[in-house]
Amino acid sequence: MSSESWDRLATVFFRALELPATERARFLDQACAGDAAFRREVESVLDAHLAVDASGGAEPVREEAPPAPRVSGTRIGAYALEALIGRGGMGEVYRARRADAHYEQQVAIKLMRPGRDTEALLRRFATERQILARLQHPHIATLLDGGVTAEGEPYLVMQHVEGQPITAWANTQALPLERRLGLFLTVCDAVHFAHAGLVVHRDLKPSNILVTREGDVRLLDFGIAKLLDGDTRSGATTGDLMLLTPEHAAPEQFLGGMVTTATDVYALGVLLYELLTGTRPFQLVPPLEMHRAVCEREPVAPSVAAADPRRLGEAGLERAPVAPERLRGDLDAVVLQALRKEPERRYRSVAELADDIRRHLDGFPVEARPETFGYVAGRFVRRHRTEVASAGLAAVLLLALAVVSVRSAVTSRQQAAALAVERDVAVEVSTFLEDLFRSSNPFAAGNERRDTLRIAALLEDGATKVRTELDAQPLVQARLLTALARANGNLGRHDRALPLLEDALALREAALGADDPETASTRRSLGISLWELGRGADAETALRAAVAALDAAADAPMEERIRAWEGLGNSLHAQGRFPEAEAAYRQSLDLAEAYYEGQGTELANLLSNLGTVLNKQARLDEAEPLLRRALQLQEADGGADHLRVAGALNNLGSLLLSRRDYEGAAELLERARTIVEQTMPGPHPRTAVLLNNLAVAYLQSGRVDEAEALFRHVLDLRRTLLGDAHPDVASALINLAAAVDRHGPERREEGFALKREARDRIVATLGPDHPAAATASQNLGVTLHLLDRHAEALAEYENALRIRRTALGLAHPLTANVTSKAGQCLMDLGRLDEAEARFEEAYAGFEPLKVPEAEQWRHLLGLMAELYRRTDRPLEAERMEALRDSAPG
Repeated sequence: MSSESWDRLATVFFRALELPATERARFLDQACAGDAAFRREVESVLDAHLAVDASGGAEPVREEAPPAPRVSGTRIGAYALEALIGRGGMGEVYRARRADAHYEQQVAIKLMRPGRDTEALLRRFATERQILARLQHPHIATLLDGGVTAEGEPYLVMQHVEGQPITAWANTQALPLERRLGLFLTVCDAVHFAHAGLVVHRDLKPSNILVTREGDVRLLDFGIAKLLDGDTRSGATTGDLMLLTPEHAAPEQFLGGMVTTATDVYALGVLLYELLTGTRPFQLVPPLEMHRAVCEREPVAPSVAAADPRRLGEAGLERAPVAPERLRGDLDAVVLQALRKEPERRYRSVAELADDIRRHLDGFPVEARPETFGYVAGRFVRRHRTEVASAGLAAVLLLALAVVSVRSAVTSRQQAAALAVERDVAVEVSTFLEDLFRSSNPFAAGNERRDTLRIAALLEDGATKVRTELDAQPLVQARLLTALARANGNLGRHDRALPLLEDALALREAALGADDPETASTRRSLGISLWELGRGADAETALRAAVAALDAAADAPMEERIRAWEGLGNSLHAQGRFPEAEAAYRQSLDLAEAYYEGQGTELANLLSNLGTVLNKQARLDEAEPLLRRALQLQEADGGADHLRVAGALNNLGSLLLSRRDYEGAAELLERARTIVEQTMPGPHPRTAVLLNNLAVAYLQSGRVDEAEALFRHVLDLRRTLLGDAHPDVASALINLAAAVDRHGPERREEGFALKREARDRIVATLGPDHPAAATASQNLGVTLHLLDRHAEALAEYENALRIRRTALGLAHPLTANVTSKAGQCLMDLGRLDEAEARFEEAYAGFEPLKVPEAEQWRHLLGLMAELYRRTDRPLEAERMEALRDSAPG
């Protein structure tokens, strides 16, 4: 039915209803003007309404005083009634308990009320049983059994749900907006499932949607539900009108129109209205006025209702559960679209309504509002959670505006105007993107992977557009290329970001000079992309130049100086030059402590960086307070479930791995994994780092199969995201080999092949003197040693020792550990004097660290005792054994 037809039907219906019965026929003659079909429609609605309003009609239900409840203990089938818990339009609902000896179970039993044995109600009771039998969903109360009592009364046995109506539960828990919307989405999922099974509920309201103490949602009472694969030609029947709840009913239910899934969409709109404002769209009024209100009046916008003291007072509230300003705009539009009078103008499905709620939560424009540039762009700027996909979209929209504005000025050959446009667009772009990216972080992305993929495609199109259509405007072009690069980097697409930054840097160097702060800032971004791609030495070159230029410029933004020093630390860290990385991180942190006033996520990131590099240097007592403070700052800034919190948990978990607190590390890392899986849209390099650390915790805790599976997943992720040549792929190979080795000799050759591939990759990509090459050589040496290939094993150990002496010094656990292994290999070769020299060197390295490195320390003492016995020095052997036996751990 069209909007105009609907309005005409409602107008004629209500006018006829106001007239005495004797005058209606004459009025309809005039109002319908010979339109026989329209007149039949009006008369059908009038007949349905009058059947409900009068005491007559087909098989009327006589509203007498309700009968006394059944006696507790009354048997219904295998169940004993306990208490009456509700009365509905069709019958009574009792709490009951299984009374046979099979098992203990509490249920709800729905009985047709005595005396209500009309044919129509019996059919409806049978229909409800049929509907519930086909709806098996975690958020729909389950049908368990059914039958007919000895007295011939039909009954249904259903899952008993202890809970509160959804609106009451939300208010009791004082739920914030986001959790109310999440609860509503759960309801939408259940209703959508019913619709997919061709079932329309037709009576969605808070009392039919309960929430348990644990926060679990259950949809109840399909007593007037309709099967869409049954007879859908007729509209509401007299019985339907008697059983519906007027304040939650849709216009077509009052007017006898076709009942479809749009009817439930309307009821969900009413439910959402009440969840957000504490009031209903139309306050309870006498039946005739309720008909008019629902069918003729437009509801007040939720934001207006939430600010209206009179409406709130009528609902018994002092203030709305959600602040009006948080409803204004998107949520007003979503609710009002669900509440359209005409079914065809509502959301086409419950899934579309739910999608719009998710768009609002994710920070994307909603379908219920027109997509003007101001709305779409402003939606991203104003939101509190900046997400990568939206950042990419905002950048593309903005660059589209820039291209159109600049080209229109240039093509009109108004040179002065063109210069003004370039200046204005540059300022607009700068302001917009600075606001946009200030709260963005590289480990945050949209929650829907499809949005991430869509934005990736938009970014590709945007880069082409900027390169081809803004040649005449180099600074605008450079600014937009930089923005697109940052958006690509946020998505983990650093290979796409790098050429964009190279082009932007060339443009700014030509226009502004190499030492300009904007040029230096672009060079810093270029260095970060190089670092992310595993090109640590190239990154260092770019970042040292950026640091020098920014420190020398009096007008350089402090944030850029901080980030440049941080980036330099990252590049040095990636090359294994930990003391130099520490110095750069401390410089960055010194600037940041004052600038950020001891708060915020930027400061937390810097604390994490410094704590991580101290961890790598085995200075655990210095690292731990920094990492714990970083976690506290991230939780304070973004909440306990933010992706940045996952990053901080990962860093602290890595430190606990160094302390050999594997269970504590696994607990933190599993919490981080849960956050990532709930919020990260797809594969990302930082996810692989987290999963790798979790796999290490599993491996060291003896959960070998879980560790191996996770290491294989990490390897696949890194190959997909980074390419085979990236150093992190080699690291994944080493870790997988460690898990394979734990399965024993039968898989030793498999582990050896993985380790050799890793060593060759690291040497090829990072060079033979990189700290990662030492790890690869040591791991390869372990397998060769186990295979009794002692000479080859010794060569690998000595290579690792050479690198670690230079990079870490002698008094480091990694250096002492490989020295001990070289000594053991020499002892197995019978070169006992050389072995003793290595053991003494390892002893000197381990001795200051013997408590944190207790296991390796005890192993070394045992090897030294064995050497002394083989060289006929029993007293020295006994001293080593005594030290070993008294060692901590």
